[in-house]
Amino acid sequence: MKTAYLKFEKPPELTGKTQTTVRAGRIIPLAVFAVLSVEGELIGQAQLQYVQHKRFDCVEPEDIAAEHDPACRTIEGLGAALARFYPGFKASGMVSVIEFKLEAKPDA
Repeated sequence: MKTAYLKFEKPPELTGKTQTTVRAGRIIPLAVFAVLSVEGELIGQAQLQYVQHKRFDCVEPEDIAAEHDPACRTIEGLGAALARFYPGFKASGMVSVIEFKLEAKPDA
């Protein structure tokens, strides 16, 4: 069985509750999943807290207040990031806001 994971360009820096937003339709890990850097390095393990699906143009500032990347905590900043990660992304597109609890990997 393959390990479920989310990969981050800017991985979450803090342990505890955080969130990320992805284009809907992407496979969302269930329950427990690995958190990887874009290079594939293990950052830690996360427990899924909740997933909210909605149109991007219906996202409210409070929906993204806990985004792991401070640049994505505004509608404009998140829209720019989604357009960069998902070419052709439109404001009418569906997104999934994923909240998870991150546990850093134990030091060796």
